Formats: sequence, C-alpha cells, structure tokens
Amino acid sequence: MLITNVHILPIGGVKEIKNGYIFIEGDRIIAVGPIEEAPKWQEVYDGEGDFACPGFIDSHCHIGLFRHGEQDACETLQIATPQYRVIDSIDLKDEYWDVALKAGVLTTIITPSSHSVISGQIAAIDVANVVNKKTDEYIYRAPIGIKCSFGENPKKADLVKTRMAEVAIIREVLSMATKYAANSKSKFDFELESLKPVLKRKIPLYIHAHTAGDILAAIRIAEEFNINIVLIHATSCEGFTEKLKDMKIGVICGPQINVKNKTELADFSPALPAVLSVNGVKVAIATDHPEMPIDGLALSAGMAIRAGMPPLDALEAITINAAEICGISDILGSIEPDKIANILLYNKFPLDFYAKPKTIIARGEVVSV
Repeated sequence: MLITNVHILPIGGVKEIKNGYIFIEGDRIIAVGPIEEAPKWQEVYDGEGDFACPGFIDSHCHIGLFRHGEQDACETLQIATPQYRVIDSIDLKDEYWDVALKAGVLTTIITPSSHSVISGQIAAIDVANVVNKKTDEYIYRAPIGIKCSFGENPKKADLVKTRMAEVAIIREVLSMATKYAANSKSKFDFELESLKPVLKRKIPLYIHAHTAGDILAAIRIAEEFNINIVLIHATSCEGFTEKLKDMKIGVICGPQINVKNKTELADFSPALPAVLSVNGVKVAIATDHPEMPIDGLALSAGMAIRAGMPPLDALEAITINAAEICGISDILGSIEPDKIANILLYNKFPLDFYAKPKTIIARGEVVSV
C-alpha cells in the first residue's frame, strides 16, 4: 500500500515532511519520503493532507487483567513471583481491546499490578491482533521486564508492613539470583532463573514508586546490582532529574488525571512529564488502565501539554519514548523503514482535544472504525 499526501510528523529521528508518502509492504514500512519521490503503485491511499503519526503505545496498563469485578493482575498470597507471566492472565475478550484500537492505542505494555513486591513478567501486546482474534500472533515481545513495587500497595495486601521490608526482599531475591547465576552447578530454580535476564541487563526491573524515598531506594537497587530499571509513576522525582538523566533511567508517568486519594500522591502534578522532559529525562505517559480508561491516553498527553510540555514531546511520550523505554523501538514507535506499519491519520494535530483518528493502519492494514 502507498499512502500519499500526508503530513508526517517528526517523531524520534524522523524529519518532518509536510507533503509525503509512506510505502508499506505486508506489515512493514518500506520507504518514507517527500511526495515527489513516491514510487508508482497500484494500491494508493490518499491521505488528503492528514497528519501521520505512529500508533500510540500505552506503556503501563492492566488491560485484560481486571474485568467485571475479577482480578488476574497479581498473586497476593506470595511476596515475590518473578516467574509469573502476565500473558497467562490476559483476558482476550475484555471489551477494552476494541476501545483501545478505536482510540489509536495499537500497542499495550501490560504489567502485573503492584500489590506484591515482585509480581511478575511484563509483555508488549498487539491490540489489533487481539481484536482480530489472531491469538497466536498477539504478543510482540515477552518478557520485556519484571514488575516490582515499593510503597503502600504491597503493604495494603498485608504481605509486608514496612517499606524497608519491601526493599530488603528485593535485595535478598536479587542476591540469591546473583549467586545462582554465578554457579553453573546450581539446581534449577524457576524463580531465580527468571531473574537472569535482569542481571544480564537484557531486560529492566519496572519499579512502581511514588515517594522520594521509594525512588531513592529504586536507584540504590539499580546501582548495587548494576541493573537497568524503569520507574513507574515516580510522583515525587522532581529533585532527582539529574540523577535519572545520568543513569539513563526512563520514567513512565500517569495516570495524568488524579484525585490524590492516598498520601503517596501528595506531590502529584500533571506537569511532571514536562519537568522531566525539559531536564533531559526520557519520559513516557501511560493510562494505568483501569485507573484511567485506555482511550484516555491521548487526553493524558494533552494534559501534559496544558501543563507546559511541548506538543511534539507529548506525542513522543506515547510513541517513540514509550517504545524506547520498553525495549521495542526496533519495531515500533516511529514511521521509519523496517518498522511495523502502525500508523494513525488525523485531520488535525493528534493531541488536539477534539481529534480522533480518521484512519487507523495496524500492521499495514486499514482498520474499520
């Protein structure tokens, strides 16, 4: 398919092309350029001057894990379960898959919830293939990380009573995994084996942390074990932007609409993504669905714009930044050759309050909305 007459927005390293083309074969982008360089092709889709941007990526959500009062998001009877895989809990019939697709959220990063200290493995999911019932092709990549949590949520589950216990448990489990990995004669241990990719820096720990103390504890864990981490929420991190930048720690902010319903959220501000971005920290924005419905992802980025974030930075926070933080930028997050053809067309800037996708292209196919 050849898409013509589109305004390609400069997301990531892509240059802005005000009247360009996107050439797609199968599910991949083959070429992008100004309209005068477009190849001749039988199947042409006229973009009619629309804005073209990558499909949105929700970098932290629980779609398919909470449905009609049931929860499959976290095993609250055990305190550390790095071997548990979120893909084994996802409900593929959750009605919000269709909601996500129609809102242009074409990729979801699904994490276990934060009610145990180490709750399991994270996955990147192809929304369109779930909706189209391609159940053998809906996982982009798994695991892309392991979820850990500091703060009130594990305490509320009565698994621990203090923050120092939470940090000690993670430190103890990582120490055991380090010894296990160093001894080739170790008896196989499913839990510790699951942490090997973290210790080898192949995937990060995703750490749910709100308070300054929790964020500092997460940084200490990263330094002690020489591992990569991603911070989820990071509500009170404004004082550590230089440290986060130097350590190349990505931050996933959200939900952007919040009622400060617990003490950890006292410092919440929708301006946090803007503060992080201007200070050179890689930042993504997420809904944390069902905390905020997944079709509010663009609205969440719009809230960041209203709080001072440059519009293109906000758009990158739900496209290329999300892809880079979550380790999938080799296949998703921007409109570039060799990447999967997840593309949205809008007749106004995509994060305009009244904007909604005019055309959705998922894996190279036009989706009926």
